[in-house]
Parts: sequence; structure tokens; C-alpha cells
Amino acid sequence: MTNTATNPAAYDDARKIEAGLAVAEDALTNLEFLHALAGEIEDLIAAQVAVARAHRETWHDVGQALGTTRQGAQQRYGL
Repeated sequence: MTNTATNPAAYDDARKIEAGLAVAEDALTNLEFLHALAGEIEDLIAAQVAVARAHRETWHDVGQALGTTRQGAQQRYGL
């Protein structure tokens, strides 16, 4: 399976869906595509959080970058 999160065309397709332009013939196929893309993006975010923490970025700074609190970031991505 192609990693849609690293495929620029996937973002174009997601924007088309957001604009109300169907990428697939039916809404459920579009929904499945967006759900898969969201999961892959979440994996990329988690990996980048690990990189940031390995570079000694604080949970406060990580949370700020993610638009959440220190506690929120640590609960979602921490140990």
C-alpha cells in the first residue's frame, strides 16, 4: 500500500474532498481515504514528537507546536 501521507497527490485529493469535489464516486470511499490519511499523518506527528524530544525539546514547546498544552502533548505522545 502506498503511504498516502507522503504522497503530495493525497493532499490534493483531500483538498478536493474538502471543497466538495468528490475524488471517488461515493462518499464512503472518500471517507475511507481521509481516515487512512489521518492515521498516517498521526503516525508522522508521533515520530516527529519523538525526534523533538530526542533533541531535548520540552513538552511545553511540543505542546505549543501542536496547538495543545504540555499535559495534552505528554498524555498523547509521552511515555
